[in-house]
Amino acid sequence: MKEAGKLRSWKKWLKIAVCTVFSIFLIVILAIGALVNFVFTPEKLTPELVKIVNENIEGKFYCESAEFTFFSSFPNFGVEIKKGKLTNKQDTLLLLNSCNAEFNVRKLLLNKIIDIKNIALRQASVNVLIDKNGKLNWDILKTKNIEDKKVENPESDFKINELYIKKLNLNRIQVKYANQVTNDLLSIDSLSTNFKMSYEKEKIACTLNADIKKIKFVKEGFKLLQNSKGGINTELTFLRKEHKLLFTKGGININGVDLLVNGFIKRDMVGKKFATDLTLRLKVPDLKSVLDLIPEKIVQKEKINVKGEVTFLATIKGFYGKNVYPLTQLHASIKNGEFQYVDYPGSINHIATDLKLRLDFKDKKSSHLTISNLDLKGFGINLQGNLAVENLMVHPFLKTILKGNVDITKLNKVVPFSPDVTAQGNINIDMQTSFNINDIKEQDISSLQIKGKALVNNLTITIPKDSLSLKVKQLDFNSALKSEQLLSGFIGIRAMELKKLANHYVKADQLKMNFSIDRTLADKSVLIADVQTGTITFQAGLNKKAELKGGKIAVNVQGNRNDKSKAFISSNFKLDSLGIYVDKHFAGIKGGKYTVKLQRNSQKKWIPYGIVQFEQMMAYAPGLGMPIKIENTTLTLKEKLLELTNAKLTFGKSDVTLTGSIDNVKGLLSDKYKDEKVTARLSLYSKFIDTNQLMTAFNQASQKVVKDEKEPKASSPAEILNAPVPQTSEEKKIIQIPKNIDLFLTATLTS
Repeated sequence: MKEAGKLRSWKKWLKIAVCTVFSIFLIVILAIGALVNFVFTPEKLTPELVKIVNENIEGKFYCESAEFTFFSSFPNFGVEIKKGKLTNKQDTLLLLNSCNAEFNVRKLLLNKIIDIKNIALRQASVNVLIDKNGKLNWDILKTKNIEDKKVENPESDFKINELYIKKLNLNRIQVKYANQVTNDLLSIDSLSTNFKMSYEKEKIACTLNADIKKIKFVKEGFKLLQNSKGGINTELTFLRKEHKLLFTKGGININGVDLLVNGFIKRDMVGKKFATDLTLRLKVPDLKSVLDLIPEKIVQKEKINVKGEVTFLATIKGFYGKNVYPLTQLHASIKNGEFQYVDYPGSINHIATDLKLRLDFKDKKSSHLTISNLDLKGFGINLQGNLAVENLMVHPFLKTILKGNVDITKLNKVVPFSPDVTAQGNINIDMQTSFNINDIKEQDISSLQIKGKALVNNLTITIPKDSLSLKVKQLDFNSALKSEQLLSGFIGIRAMELKKLANHYVKADQLKMNFSIDRTLADKSVLIADVQTGTITFQAGLNKKAELKGGKIAVNVQGNRNDKSKAFISSNFKLDSLGIYVDKHFAGIKGGKYTVKLQRNSQKKWIPYGIVQFEQMMAYAPGLGMPIKIENTTLTLKEKLLELTNAKLTFGKSDVTLTGSIDNVKGLLSDKYKDEKVTARLSLYSKFIDTNQLMTAFNQASQKVVKDEKEPKASSPAEILNAPVPQTSEEKKIIQIPKNIDLFLTATLTS
């Protein structure tokens, strides 16, 4: 559909641009016809010509000189324009070095017919821009009926009856096109063309042959064509009364691939829409021509031998206008394909597949995409499969079947991947999947069906350019349908590492998960998973680290088909240890037990609830001033509210037991939220508190907040824990609580 949309956009631009260019040229010819009997010298002809053109456009036209070439072009009458320039209010639309035209002066004067024998345009540059509002910068003609217009000159009474162009020659023309609506950039270098045209009362017909040495096309920052060769060979007819554009022969050629266009586009003046009936067909010499269209960024194409039969057929039929789109259907296939790099052993000796696409904006449910009979063999690849997306435009439902083996190590030896990518490993797969794409985006797994086996061994993918790498010693996946509503399976991972730069990575030495998906209830789907982990390490730079050891996790994910806001995730898990460190804030927990629930709300945000129990916890934050040790404690989290029940804390020489709550605890622990209000309502019980030490710690922390000084580089958890406790001062002090904390504290002290 995007390709069809682009084609219609090009047709619209082409129509406006062609009409504009030839209307301007028509004005020039009319002006010459009006002036031919009394102006002959370039000094007189040039300003009159410039004046008449400028009176008919919303812009400015200039040329250095314009002169007649009657004798050099005999028996035809000619005119030559040098150093021309056409601008609108913002842009330079056209720069030309020279333009020569020859026409039959007898037909011009006696029959009001412009019969152009030859036009030659040399060394010109054209600038085309569609701005963010969809306005074309070449849309500069004043709203007048050019064909019925009489030249506003008291000494002439002239109008055009017919126009014929026997030959239009463009030599070394540069074209720059930018579409800010679709974020497209196109540049054409050294365009040369031969063009013929007949402009009659009933119709306009033209034949265009063009050759382009270099084409560059960028879509949303991605280079789709880079220094590609192209050409145009087509015949167009425009029926003026019917407002109908006919494509009768030929099309566009890029790197040896011809896009043939047949059919028509007809404008409905009353309904302000276009009727379309187009057939687009690719005329492809072989599969190599298709490969040449793929950008170098995706695949290296040096010394590649490719063979195969390719067919491509697309039809566009129906109306195009505001909120109205035509039916678009596409069918492509590859048969008897072969693929080989000349300097490398092995080849893909069999490539075959079929692709079908239907986009129906009236009956959207019938829209679909299918890739069928996919069959690849060779280069360490043996894959067969199918892919289908039903109800493509409303609730797309994806189905896939894939079976076979890929020896990535062998593939990498015989196929030179992009220099930015290296890969090793082996993949065996026999899988069938199906799911509603929209449901999965909404975290609803009720439609998910997945069965089969997959085994990945010694997988390594490295992208040095991006300092990115993935390593997996082994990944084992196995799932089966016990019934239509019940799916069960297993995932096992050994020695996985995902790294981005030296200090950004995730590592897991072992992970095992047994899972099941239950859809027996009419309105709910339930995913139950039991996970066992070894050691999982996460690091994002020097100042963000986390490590988990010995995890046993039970996860329950429930989706609700009728009310997405009722979805939730709950889990119960035990950990031998957990450590988290973020910019001088850290917490280390030993022997933890966790019950956590994430409840989805109407804004699609996940709200946390849960209970954390642990044998021992060590925590530190700059706002606390010193490390805190907490033992045998239960913490309850309710969204932003943290509740403490008999939490035993030890810090410095002091020990206390806290009961109460802290609301918006993130404002206490993170500098990012240090300006957000934190409300603490706590009861304190203690047998010993070193108040001077506590005051010193609080004051040191408060001074940092008040002064807003730049802190030194974050220290490691070990350095912070081993740092000396703030020294007790004999000087009496007042505790300064950080400004964002609203604290209400009741204390009971005993000896």
